[in-house]
Amino acid sequence: MFFFCVVYRPPSSPVKSFLSKLHDFLHQPHFQNKDVILSGDFNIDLLEASNESSVELLSSCFSECLLPTCLIPTRISPSSASLIDNIFTSLPIQANFAVLSDISDHFLLVSDIALTCKIPQVSKERQGRLINKITLKHLNESLGLLDWQEVISTEDTDEATDNFLRNFNCCLDSRCPLVTIKICRGRKCFLK
Repeated sequence: MFFFCVVYRPPSSPVKSFLSKLHDFLHQPHFQNKDVILSGDFNIDLLEASNESSVELLSSCFSECLLPTCLIPTRISPSSASLIDNIFTSLPIQANFAVLSDISDHFLLVSDIALTCKIPQVSKERQGRLINKITLKHLNESLGLLDWQEVISTEDTDEATDNFLRNFNCCLDSRCPLVTIKICRGRKCFLK
C-alpha cells in the first residue's frame, strides 16, 4: 500500500504555516512504514540551498525518507530559474523527465516510479457445509420432527424469528455439518 498526495501552496500563502502543516501531515501514524508519493507545486525554491524554507521542506521530507525526484529548474523565465515543483517519494525511481508544456509556465514533471503489488495469499482451504442428497434428506426429516409450536405461538415477531433460526440452525449443524474443503485448480474439490 502506498499514499499518493498532491500539494499546492499559493505563492502568497505563509510559508511557515504551510511547512508546519506539511510536517504534521507527514508525521501522522498512518504514514508510518508506508510508501509515499508527495507531488506538487510547493512554491519554495529548492535551488536556493541557503534559504531557510528550502532547508525546512527538505528536512521534513528527508525525515520521512522522501527524496526529491527532480533536481533541475521546473520554472524558467527570462530573468530566473527555480525549482518550485517536485515529486518526493520513498519508492525506487526508474527515470525522471521535465517536459516543456504550453499549458503552463511550469515544466511538467514525470517520474517512473517502481510500484510493487503484493498479491494476497489465497487460502487453499475453506469452510463449507456437507450438502448432498443424503444430508438434505436427513435435514428434511429432522425439521419435520421438530415441535414448531414455540415459533407459531409467539406473538413477538423478533422472538419468533429467533426461535425459528435457533431450531433450524441446530438441525442444519447436525445434519449438514461444516467441513473443511480443499480448493483445487481443476474442477474437482475434495473434502479434507
